[in-house]
Amino acid sequence: MDVAELRSTLSVCEIPQLFGKDRLWRWGEDADALWLQLVFYAPARQACRKWRISRHATRSEVVGTAFLACKQAMEHELREQFRYRERAIYSPHYDVDRLKDFHGDTEFDQRVSRSAEAVS
Repeated sequence: MDVAELRSTLSVCEIPQLFGKDRLWRWGEDADALWLQLVFYAPARQACRKWRISRHATRSEVVGTAFLACKQAMEHELREQFRYRERAIYSPHYDVDRLKDFHGDTEFDQRVSRSAEAVS
């Protein structure tokens, strides 16, 4: 796989309309691997993470990675926009160390299962 093959493969991968009309793939290479990146406007320009592609990747692996890039970007946008009591509680931008400190010994909100004896 080289940059020309990567570009050719991405040229036939359609980015969902959910990302607006101005959406595109970027691609490139560094010393170790190729990469692809989804760029779209929501409403400002968004350049998603770069997804590394092995130089030994098959076309199917590139298409699968492009799909995962779209899926991850959609989830990212959903996490930013979903609100509970006017707060983005699932934001992808929380600092992991602050989350760790926040959770501490937090109790979880979960169902208490009935014992087998209580069910019978």
